[in-house]
Amino acid sequence: MGLVSSLIQELERRDMMECVSIESNSFKSVYLPLYQAGEIQQSLYFTPDNMLNGDNCTIHSIDVVDIITNGSFSDNGQDRDNMAVSILKSGYIVFSDRERQEFAQVPLVQMVSRLNKGRKFLCKFDEHQWDNCYIEFGSVAGLSSAVGIQLVVNYTPKNK
Repeated sequence: MGLVSSLIQELERRDMMECVSIESNSFKSVYLPLYQAGEIQQSLYFTPDNMLNGDNCTIHSIDVVDIITNGSFSDNGQDRDNMAVSILKSGYIVFSDRERQEFAQVPLVQMVSRLNKGRKFLCKFDEHQWDNCYIEFGSVAGLSSAVGIQLVVNYTPKNK
């Protein structure tokens, strides 16, 4: 048996095989705009989205879109800039479950695939509650109501 075959069998045995692949059935672009200066340096929670809850899907990868990858997005008819990497360096995303128990905290800059030779942040999240997940920034430098965060979430819907 070859080394690669042994590795694949071990990953399958540990139920980690999906973590090495970003194959998924669906993806969704998620936008999190900053609306006012008062929201800066606070927990910025995601809008409820039943499809992105762990009861309904398994998230396999997430890509944070920076301003170089895609300059802007439209938020209810208002154009907002995606964040520069210099801003993203001070932020992180926190994943939590229905009881608000946090189980992962990831720096936003590590989720920018352009900076990781095109590789997306790979994961296997299936017990999260989307609207209990949030983003925080440790610095206000560069944050304003003219910018926001765009994520591309790759997921597989669960059969019910």
